[in-house]
Amino acid sequence: RESNGYVLAAYVQALGAHATMLANARDIAHELDEAVRGGLQADVLITSGGLSVGERDLVRPALRRAGVVIEFESVAMKPGARVAFGRIGRRLVFGLPGTPSACRVAFEILVVPALRTLLGYREAIRPPVSAYLTAPVDIRPGRRRYLWGLAALSSDGLAVTPHLVQSTATLRAASDANALILIEAHVTALAAGSRVPVHLLDAEALPVTQARRPEVIGVVGERDAGKTTLIERLVPALAQRGVTVAVIKHHFHQRELDEEGTDTARAAAAGAVRTVLAGPGGVTSRAPSVNDPPLEDALAQTGAVDLVLVEGYSRAPIPKILVRGRSPELEKTPPSGPIIAVVSDAAEERNQAAFRWDQIDRLADFIVTLVRQGARIV
Repeated sequence: RESNGYVLAAYVQALGAHATMLANARDIAHELDEAVRGGLQADVLITSGGLSVGERDLVRPALRRAGVVIEFESVAMKPGARVAFGRIGRRLVFGLPGTPSACRVAFEILVVPALRTLLGYREAIRPPVSAYLTAPVDIRPGRRRYLWGLAALSSDGLAVTPHLVQSTATLRAASDANALILIEAHVTALAAGSRVPVHLLDAEALPVTQARRPEVIGVVGERDAGKTTLIERLVPALAQRGVTVAVIKHHFHQRELDEEGTDTARAAAAGAVRTVLAGPGGVTSRAPSVNDPPLEDALAQTGAVDLVLVEGYSRAPIPKILVRGRSPELEKTPPSGPIIAVVSDAAEERNQAAFRWDQIDRLADFIVTLVRQGARIV
């Protein structure tokens, strides 16, 4: 069923241009020649299909026979790689793929800027905007990718959710989307919470969601009281309850991010404002700082999670779990912010939620209740 012509004509008219739909041409040379001659009466001719390398892909030869000078015949992008652009005099010719989703991507990325220029728009190219992913993405590298997604405004900024199905042969992926997510050619995977450039298809009709930032709870206590041990036990207990957790560890005495001589240390010493170490074990992003970085800078790296456990930053104004060791007092200045729970061997605190070390599951339930209440605890 022919659908691309109706879709493209509707979008051309929405931009403010006049669209004329020509009759469909079969994969027969003289029919294509006649269709191309009729289309070249317009300022811009857009074709769909017939651009691959099969014996029935006859559009490019027909364009050349009509005198069109082909400027390029493919683009390193997916979907939409099989495209062509040419000119004849002042007329522009765009050959787009035949599969519906690929056709639409190529139209948005390559044709729309040209039409906006011809129509006198102040901004011919609508620059992409930054958004954070609400779900992880795994893709094959090699070509710049465009993924259909749904963008929405939230209290944390612009969020975008990639569609689960990105088939080029269906209309659903494009018709249910209001954004195209741009993934550069070298990228293989992005975690939820990663920032990505997004082409908004209808910036004036963005839905608004109630997405929330993750809850943040500090874990404080004297040296060797067991702060790291508590986090180590809490994370799997919370995961069993469906809570995703990120952990921030504050190293007060850390002065260097890498050992001297490593590649990332050399790049930082040369003046790089950020280094990213990527390998089979994961991705580490590092930003040198002369002063102690604020907690907000660390929180910006945690991605889309339900809860962030922070070991250190005892003076930050966040709720905290106090881990009691053998000493009855903290080694340093008492932490600021409300103490919402205490973990100790005895757990005899008054007016606070108190937990023994053998009550980690009870503490996890307590935290889940706070996270899922809907009210901010930060």
